[in-house]
Amino acid sequence: MHNELLSCVSKELKNKATYLEKILGVKEYAWEYSVAKEVIACLAENGFEILGVDILRKIEDSLEYDFPNNWYRNPDKTKTNTENISISCEKAISYIEDFHRRWGDDFLYVIIYNRL
Repeated sequence: MHNELLSCVSKELKNKATYLEKILGVKEYAWEYSVAKEVIACLAENGFEILGVDILRKIEDSLEYDFPNNWYRNPDKTKTNTENISISCEKAISYIEDFHRRWGDDFLYVIIYNRL
């Protein structure tokens, strides 16, 4: 699934990603607050719905999942794909902004998505 993500983000965004396989053993990418919203917008433009956001806490030279603070949503089956993409992006961006405002810069964001 991460290849789909890389195919729709710019080279600049790819270079800002943290690949988590060597750090946490998962084939996912994480981004700092400064680019996470841009990644979400790029995914939406390419037909991806945002299903959630995992939060990673930076601890010295490592990362760990901050499980109580993750966010997920179930798609609304009464909405069109376009509506679900729009709603999911708005909610994900709002969640990331609120989280960053409260807790600061010591976190990375893993965007969970699905192509519609």
